[in-house]
Amino acid sequence: MNRFHPCDALVAAALVSACAALPGPQCAPPASAGSIDRVYFGHARPDGGEVSDEEFQAFLREVVTPRYPQGLTLVRASGQWRSSDGRVVDERSTVLELAHAASATDRVLVGEIVDEYKRRFRQEGVLRVTQPACVAMS
Repeated sequence: MNRFHPCDALVAAALVSACAALPGPQCAPPASAGSIDRVYFGHARPDGGEVSDEEFQAFLREVVTPRYPQGLTLVRASGQWRSSDGRVVDERSTVLELAHAASATDRVLVGEIVDEYKRRFRQEGVLRVTQPACVAMS
C-alpha cells in the first residue's frame, strides 16, 4: 500500500518551484508564449450515479464559456483513477483543453473551473495539466 510521506510534499514543492522558474518557449511570429491547460473531468459521482451530458453542458455554458468565450476543445474519453478509499474507479470523462496567455489571471480562471466542478458534482479530485506552449490563431 502506498502511503503519503511528509517528504513527498517537499519534493513536489521543489519540482513545482523549479518548473515555475523555467523560461517560456521561444516562439516564432505570429505565435506568442502561452499555456495549454488540460482538465480531466470524471463523470462518476460518489453516490454511484453519473454526471449527465445535460449537466455537463450546463456546466460548460454557465462556468467554462463565460471564462473562455474565445474558444475551447472538448474530448470525450474514458479513464480510471484510485480514490482515497483505495478503489480503482473506471469512468466516462471529458477532457477540456484551453490555450491561453500564461498569466496569473488565466491560472485563477482555470482554478475556478476546477473548483466549481468539484463542488457542483461532489468530485474528490479533478486532474489539471499545464504546459508551456506557443499559441497563435492563424
